[in-house]
Amino acid sequence: MGLGVEHVENGLAARLLVAMPPRRAKVWTEATVDRDLQKQVDRVFGRLLALEFRVDDDTDEKTDPVDLPLSSDGKRAWIDFYNRHAREQKDLTGELAAAFSKLEGYAARLALIVHLVRVAADDSTVNPDEIDASSIEAGATMVRWFGNESRRVYQTFGESEQSRERRRLEELIQRMGGAVTVRALMRSSQKYRTADDAEAALNDLVKVAIGDWQYDDHGGGRGRPVRRFILADGADTDTNAPKSEEDPICVSVNTVDGGENTDRIDNSQSTGASGGSGD
Repeated sequence: MGLGVEHVENGLAARLLVAMPPRRAKVWTEATVDRDLQKQVDRVFGRLLALEFRVDDDTDEKTDPVDLPLSSDGKRAWIDFYNRHAREQKDLTGELAAAFSKLEGYAARLALIVHLVRVAADDSTVNPDEIDASSIEAGATMVRWFGNESRRVYQTFGESEQSRERRRLEELIQRMGGAVTVRALMRSSQKYRTADDAEAALNDLVKVAIGDWQYDDHGGGRGRPVRRFILADGADTDTNAPKSEEDPICVSVNTVDGGENTDRIDNSQSTGASGGSGD
């Protein structure tokens, strides 16, 4: 399913973790996965799949979710994330504000997953019965990344055709190292079949201050100076720049609303418990 404006308007997009990673050229490799590593990964997944619910006192069946408390440093890390996220969220409006409200709950879920993986991998630094600062900070880091990706994805929905073309060209130049000559641009994209086409497109980026022309005179040596278009310092050179042609890759998990209680995180979702999403 391609994510579009209609999914932003009906609230579906706010319930998704969205990302637009860059397209990368395939590179041949002879590398293989180490067998011991594969066994370790299989062991971790086997342990995660074997997680069980707690026995319900009334039915004597394993149906109750298991609550994991935060350690003292884990709670401090959660409060730090909660406050920083709230400060960032207060300046947002509309659909992006809705997305960031859901990301708060995702931080807790991702921290829980990190904790359980650490336990399954026999991490000697983790207490199985408490979620510590390392797991909370890992979840918070992923949420900050997804927040930045949400900004990038949502921005594309309101683009004009001209803005879209500029963004795609900027992303192409980013993948080429942030600088390009007219000839190199022609070789990199069939869209720019002539030098006039390529130069006009680059001049358009200069006009909106995305970059500028620079001359390389080979250190004062012989030969004609080479003119290159260089992305401006303020241009987005994030290595996770959006794909230029494809739809965003979306990963969906159930969302949870951030509550007032910051002492416990429910692992029922990780162990397969059913229930409302809180939306």
